[in-house]
Amino acid sequence: MGVLKAQVKDPLVKLKNTRFLVYSMTPGPLVQEEHKGYMNKNEFITALQAKNPSLTKNDVNSILESMLEIIVNGLKTDGSASIPGIVKFKAVKKPASLERQGINPFTKKMVTFAAKPESTKIKVSQTKAIKEALK
Repeated sequence: MGVLKAQVKDPLVKLKNTRFLVYSMTPGPLVQEEHKGYMNKNEFITALQAKNPSLTKNDVNSILESMLEIIVNGLKTDGSASIPGIVKFKAVKKPASLERQGINPFTKKMVTFAAKPESTKIKVSQTKAIKEALK
């Protein structure tokens, strides 16, 4: 897989597939590390623990678990929850759809699409503070 060519403002960032490689600016040889654009739970816990050295990783993990429990309970009871100043969650019920007929665009034959049951989707919206920070 070759490197994708693109014009980038920062010459130290090279695009490769959907991920990008970050070269550190520390003195010495260039150190290459892959950055996916998101953190997994372990990386997030480590980052929070690094910002608050008085907390252990277990403390941070229990805080995250408690936040998840509070958000899920809020969504179940009120249909909405939030992490103040960061994000809002809202449960939206999607009605069931009936079985329907359609045409396969490739074969031009009639196809029956199965009915879908009622489901609940979660809408996530940013707060004003996050929106302003990202401008």
